Amino acid sequence: MGAINSLKLFAGDAVDQEKVGAIFAGFFESAVDLSGLQQSVPPKTVAKGPFEQRHPDIYYGYPGIPYPPMAGGEYGIAPVFATEVRFDGAKWTVTDGKFDSAGAMHAANEFIWFHNDEVNGFPQPPIKCG
Repeated sequence: MGAINSLKLFAGDAVDQEKVGAIFAGFFESAVDLSGLQQSVPPKTVAKGPFEQRHPDIYYGYPGIPYPPMAGGEYGIAPVFATEVRFDGAKWTVTDGKFDSAGAMHAANEFIWFHNDEVNGFPQPPIKCG
């Protein structure tokens, strides 16, 4: 995802931006939304303040991903990633549904880079005083 995202953000007209965008969205939709990796999603009214709810619903949760109480188990499943999913060439399967906090923190850190228009992940040079 990072490599495709960097093409989208930094390659300019050296690549077909429409095609890169379609590959990025298609892979993310498949590998995260449809694979079962994202185990549940909170309603946007719970996760976002009213001023943050102006975007289309698809920006907040993929259709078909259950809300936490309906995601399974006695108490439901928090809106977290599974530890592992696998693609066998035909379909995705959740092979480890446990929550991995280190893996989730790494994924969250990587996903920040997808919002280059909002977050600059590059370190800034030190400011020289005097």
